[in-house]
Amino acid sequence: MSDGMDLERRGRLRRWLAAEAASREDAADTAFRAVVTELPRPIPRRDLADRIARAAATSPAERPVAAGAPLWSRRGGRAAIAASAMLSGFGFVYLLPAVIAPLAARSFVHLLEWATRASVWLLQSLDAGLGFWEILGRLGRALGVVVATPQVGFVLLAMEVLGALALLTLHRLLAADKESLS
Repeated sequence: MSDGMDLERRGRLRRWLAAEAASREDAADTAFRAVVTELPRPIPRRDLADRIARAAATSPAERPVAAGAPLWSRRGGRAAIAASAMLSGFGFVYLLPAVIAPLAARSFVHLLEWATRASVWLLQSLDAGLGFWEILGRLGRALGVVVATPQVGFVLLAMEVLGALALLTLHRLLAADKESLS
C-alpha cells in the first residue's frame, strides 16, 4: 500500500514540475496544491508557549550573547561605545572653540571673497559677449588647474580612501547584523 501511495505522490510531483516547466500556471497551481496538502503538518512541542514566555520575560541584558555577535550586543561593547561617544563629544566641545570656529570663520570670509570675485568675473564675461559654453569652458579649465595641484589631488585621494573604508565598514556591519538576525 505504501508503494502505491509513493507512486501516487511522485506522479503528483511530476505533474506539478511538468506544468511549471511548460509555464501552465493554472495547472501548476492545482498540482502544487495537491502536493502540499499531503505534507505532514508540524506539531509544536508542548513547552513552546513556556519557552516563548520565558524568552519574552528576560531582559536583553540577561540573554546569552552569541560569540560572533556585533559589538553593541555585548555588555562590554555597549560601555565601549558609550565611552567613545563621550570622548568624541568632549573632543568636539574642546576642538570647536579652539580650532574649528576660527577655521570656519576664516573659511567663511574666503568663501565670501571668492563669491564676490566669481560674480565680478561672470558679469565681466557676459559684458564682453562671451557665450554660455565659453564661460563653462573657462570654468572647466580653471577647475582642472585647481584639481591638478598635488594638495587637492591628495585630498581627493584621501576622501576616496575614507569613502571606501566607510563602505567596507557599513558592509561588515550589515553582514554581521544580517547573521545575527538569522
